[in-house]
Amino acid sequence: VLELMPEHTYVLKDLTELYIVTTQYEKADSLLLNILKKEPENLRVLFCLGEVRLFKGDLSEAKKYFQKVISITTVEYGPAIEYGYILFKEKKYKEAQKIFDMLIKIDESEIKKGMENHNYPYELARIYSILNKKDQAIDALKIAIMNGWKYYLFTIADPLLENIKDDARFKFLMNNMKIDLEQMKKKIRESSI
Repeated sequence: VLELMPEHTYVLKDLTELYIVTTQYEKADSLLLNILKKEPENLRVLFCLGEVRLFKGDLSEAKKYFQKVISITTVEYGPAIEYGYILFKEKKYKEAQKIFDMLIKIDESEIKKGMENHNYPYELARIYSILNKKDQAIDALKIAIMNGWKYYLFTIADPLLENIKDDARFKFLMNNMKIDLEQMKKKIRESSI
């Protein structure tokens, strides 16, 4: 898509996440930094560069990219949860909690409206995991999966879920998701024969 339509940067997030879950960080950087040279305030590119660093564990560099996004837009419409996670890791709990409270309010409001989008409960799972509220994190993750969250490799790699990854319930959910994905692949292969 990028070769045919280089201006169509929406696919950058998906491609970046593919590079992240396959630990091809250099490929992600090469792609993103080339675009950034031409478009230094491209929000999607800046976010993706921050995300690469976040998943690599370089929180100070991730924070720089996320702060740049926030300076162009707002926390709410930028990398709010990722930025909050970094603040939390820096022991800036009040600042982080303010962001998390805002996101929880937004996410719960959307869910109460009947929004069956898997992103809202997944974001809640991430927040509750950061706050070490394991039961709430697992419950939110279950809802996300029920609503179509199938990003197995991303979920396994997600540093924001670090507090629940050793939980037997998380492992059970990931095992079931992996089985579901294998069954989906099998159906696709069979239908293409």
